[in-house]
Amino acid sequence: MSTAPDVTAADIAAAIRRNLPDSTPGRIHRLLYLAQGHHLGWYSEPLFVDAVIVWDTGVVVPAIRNKELDGEPGTRGLHNGLLNTVGYVASRYGGLHLHDLDLLTRHSGPVVEADKDRRAGTSVPVRHDAMVTYFRTVDID
Repeated sequence: MSTAPDVTAADIAAAIRRNLPDSTPGRIHRLLYLAQGHHLGWYSEPLFVDAVIVWDTGVVVPAIRNKELDGEPGTRGLHNGLLNTVGYVASRYGGLHLHDLDLLTRHSGPVVEADKDRRAGTSVPVRHDAMVTYFRTVDID
């Protein structure tokens, strides 16, 4: 499975919103993290090219602005492998309340590892290698 180098978090966010149309921006950011993590765990390749970071408010994809999440989902086509990851994440986590998604992501190994030395008001990236290891070995139900 190969991810096209031009697949962005906005493309994946649009696909998530097609599955979960009432998702808030905060929910989308957390689902993007989970989708990236599961995809990395399964295929050792990122789902999208943009970074996931840890900020005071939890996991965030800075390339996605809230205003980009307020409009209609995009129509860019993604191949079935990518859509399968999105569908899995939407099905598995889409029914969780934002608070539960926040707790789930904040307590996942890659986020805890990234956040351990972060100072308030700053951000740090979540490392892909940490996501690969974690999402291969831990079921985060």
